[in-house]
Amino acid sequence: MNSYFKILLSILCIMTFELNAQADTRARYLIYGDSTNQKGNEIIFTSNHELIVIGTTNTQASNKSDILILAVDTNGQMLWTKSYGGPNLEQGSSIRETKDGGFILIGTTNSYGAGGYDMYIIKIDASGNQMWESFAGGTGWDFAYDVVEKHDSGFYICGSTYSYGSGNEDAYLVELDKNGNFVDEWTWGNSKNDIFYASESSLDSHYVFVGETTKDDQDSSDVLFVELDKNGSILLDTTYGGTGIDIARDVIETKDGSYYAIAGATTSIQPFSSSPLLESYGFKIDKTGAISGIDAYTNSGSVNKDDEGFAILELFDGRFAVFGYTETFGGGKEDISAVITNSNCGWTDATRNFGFDQSEVIYGITTDLSGTIYAVGYTNSHGNGHEDILIFSIDTIASTSSGFSYTLEIVPNAFSVQVGLEALNTHKKALIYPNPVFDHITVSHPETIVQLEILSISGKRLKIIQTNEDTLLLDLKSIPAGSYFVSITDINGQREVHRLSKL
Repeated sequence: MNSYFKILLSILCIMTFELNAQADTRARYLIYGDSTNQKGNEIIFTSNHELIVIGTTNTQASNKSDILILAVDTNGQMLWTKSYGGPNLEQGSSIRETKDGGFILIGTTNSYGAGGYDMYIIKIDASGNQMWESFAGGTGWDFAYDVVEKHDSGFYICGSTYSYGSGNEDAYLVELDKNGNFVDEWTWGNSKNDIFYASESSLDSHYVFVGETTKDDQDSSDVLFVELDKNGSILLDTTYGGTGIDIARDVIETKDGSYYAIAGATTSIQPFSSSPLLESYGFKIDKTGAISGIDAYTNSGSVNKDDEGFAILELFDGRFAVFGYTETFGGGKEDISAVITNSNCGWTDATRNFGFDQSEVIYGITTDLSGTIYAVGYTNSHGNGHEDILIFSIDTIASTSSGFSYTLEIVPNAFSVQVGLEALNTHKKALIYPNPVFDHITVSHPETIVQLEILSISGKRLKIIQTNEDTLLLDLKSIPAGSYFVSITDINGQREVHRLSKL
């Protein structure tokens, strides 16, 4: 089941780089994680001006994982966290803010459902409290990669299935109503592998799903593109690609509602078509499906290693930002690739890589009202575990085609927070009374208590007591009214957490 872990913003260093232009740009690394593994998969900027990350956290047992939600402000300060999962493996893929002010999050589970792996859909309120959960899939393996809320009500969840369809793996689309009840499902594919990776809703109440479809020779693939109208009827079902591999990882509608912009990876576009290695690329299509701009984004024409674009964002001036990873450039195994294109997804040379001696990879991006870009993924160059969640931000982007200068800052230690505290409540032994409390509480335990902590909801430690008693009387007069956690560790090393209300 879920277990707690410490979220640490590690104190590391501050570095400055001067490149070509615009010296006021600041890039920041914010690193969150414990001694196990955490990855961020998507990030959104909410109507409350907060950043919400969905990802995956390993429990203390390495063969178990849970879906993780991390809420921070735009300075990286932790606001709240939640984890969701069962006794086996759960992975978090996508999150969207819903019309009611809550969130819909999706991932994959093999703890619940019909068997194998299944789509896992969870509706939560604005504070992360679960409202309902739902599952989709058959007895085989079924994966959820993205979700979009319908304009009337309900949701489309896209991914892939080994349970249904005509191929080995087929692109899979599931419709749920607003309460998580199953409505319908569809598959797309040939006899090979087909996957939906991303989705988008348009201003005219259409829904777009993109991914890849493997060709019969299995050595190449095309971008798979499907568009539905507001009633679920197919408007466009087509592919884009050349003679090599072409994959769509993300899709957005442009702000004027006239185009879709897509990011992914290709081996088809010259001068790289002779290489089996992937290049980050993007393209733009109009509402008839015609391509209006396309380009690949590898500096100097190098084909030494793979580069992929995982996320695309339209900037305020109509250009696009494509983020992902590069193995071709930088000092590590993979570095963050940040590409700024022109308004037709064309190459402008405004491209930089960011990273250290190991791996930094980006999977999702968003922007706030000031235009600051926030990207999420993972790092294993720094932090506390093998992999840690990385939020990477750039506050300005150069308007010239000559690149951009920046000051790079790894943010110093700000806090240490327990995540998933309430998940430790399964086998409570301690008693805390009265609760709610005005001034004093009594804590009793059948075993000897060795440590007691009182923490704020955000995880800040307010009081710590080392003891060797089974009953404690605590004076809480100095603590303001509000909600808190009481963490109790007994002589056997067993830890439990209680919620406390101070009046």
